[in-house]
Amino acid sequence: MPQNREFLLEKLFEAYYSARKNKRNTHSCAEYEVNYESHLIALCDRLLDKTYEPKRSIYFISFYPVQREIFAANFEDRIIHHLIFNAINPIFERLFIHDSYSCRKNKGTSCDIKRAKKFTRAVSDNYTKEAYVLKLGIRGYFMNINKRVLCRQIFDVLDKYKHEITPDFDFLRWIIKLVIFHDPVNNVLIKGKRSDWQGLPKDKSLFHAKKETGLPIGNLTSQLFGNIYLHGMDKFIKYHSGFKYYGRYVDDFLLFSNDKQKLVKSIEQIAAYLQGIGLEIHPKKIYLQSIKHGFKFLGVFILPHRVTIDRRTKSSFYHALRKDYSSNEDFFASVNSYLGYMNNYDSFRLRGKLLFDQSLKLKVKFTANSNLSKVSVCSAR
Repeated sequence: MPQNREFLLEKLFEAYYSARKNKRNTHSCAEYEVNYESHLIALCDRLLDKTYEPKRSIYFISFYPVQREIFAANFEDRIIHHLIFNAINPIFERLFIHDSYSCRKNKGTSCDIKRAKKFTRAVSDNYTKEAYVLKLGIRGYFMNINKRVLCRQIFDVLDKYKHEITPDFDFLRWIIKLVIFHDPVNNVLIKGKRSDWQGLPKDKSLFHAKKETGLPIGNLTSQLFGNIYLHGMDKFIKYHSGFKYYGRYVDDFLLFSNDKQKLVKSIEQIAAYLQGIGLEIHPKKIYLQSIKHGFKFLGVFILPHRVTIDRRTKSSFYHALRKDYSSNEDFFASVNSYLGYMNNYDSFRLRGKLLFDQSLKLKVKFTANSNLSKVSVCSAR
């Protein structure tokens, strides 16, 4: 965006409206919204004279679906993240391969699972031929993203499309670098119990990351930058290594082939590519199997003729049912989110078993619809 005040203000308002979606009930968003126009004008001035600095983040540990650290950015900083996203995502969206998912419109987990299911049918000629799946994951992905490599990847692309962006490319370059090189561990409010951090591996924490390495999980820009960082690997696997059936969700990826040895050889090739950008395959996340035996992916277990819920998703749903909520509305929002997701797969009996398990002693009384895809307040009689 150019250093034209009216133009930048317009883009800031757009970013603000994007940032407040699904956040209007949060304290930080509500506080900002009271005088949002004056706040945005002041933010615009700080951006134009380049005195803007990211504010303190809130740091805590999330346990579901797995234990991980979260840096929750200040609401105003979220506006900046959306400003960057709105400016550059349309360009990268045209370049990403079809089958890279996460933080892409209409490309969430359900879509990725459908594609994985489609790939199993295609590579096996509808399960009439032997075929294999290779599943790989990256060790401590976000904590090991090299910031200088990331900047080079971003600006190599944007330099080619600067005529599409704005008259002031230098401003965009400045704000992107500021966000990337900001280290939230230096200004953070820690919430939670000391015991929350027990068992968190060092390679999953920014507090143990190398200098100029690592992005905070939880930021919109981190999700976009994470896709950009592995875009080169996507092209390497799909076009250089020749895997027609390939897909990636964040740092978990699947390769399908009738040639088992080709898949075995690809592990070393992919490892070498990742080493070049400071990453490595997690040795405990290498899974090579005949598709007839099924495989886990994104909370489900994909078998030749059905898709079931895996143990982790079952455990998370069980936790959601038992958790203490500040309001009934929060309970229904959380539980219905799980039910809607699980309804896409073979889980009717599982949903019924957990919903009506008397041993749970649920505090909230509810009624469920006929296919157990939604619960609502139990009507008084």
